[in-house]
Amino acid sequence: MGHRELLLTDSGNGDWIVCQITSNPCSDSRAIRFGHEDFETGGLQRVSYARPGNLFTANEALFSGIAWLLTEGVLNQVRNTVAGLIRCEAESPDQA
Repeated sequence: MGHRELLLTDSGNGDWIVCQITSNPCSDSRAIRFGHEDFETGGLQRVSYARPGNLFTANEALFSGIAWLLTEGVLNQVRNTVAGLIRCEAESPDQA
């Protein structure tokens, strides 16, 4: 796997819940934008968007290492939006 996935949480047995990252602006109203100021370490070369509605699981063996870390605030925003989707909320937490 490349460095375009956001690991949200360890789901056990070496598996992770993962969120898609894209550098293409999209019509997804829940997409969460982040730029260079939103990284604790490392970063991406361009403004990117987390897509909380595009989740998958992957085993840690597929990941080569940690390329960057988002700030806790942005990571929590993504996690809260995912949780809202699971609870079937109409809006993401920052839009309420």
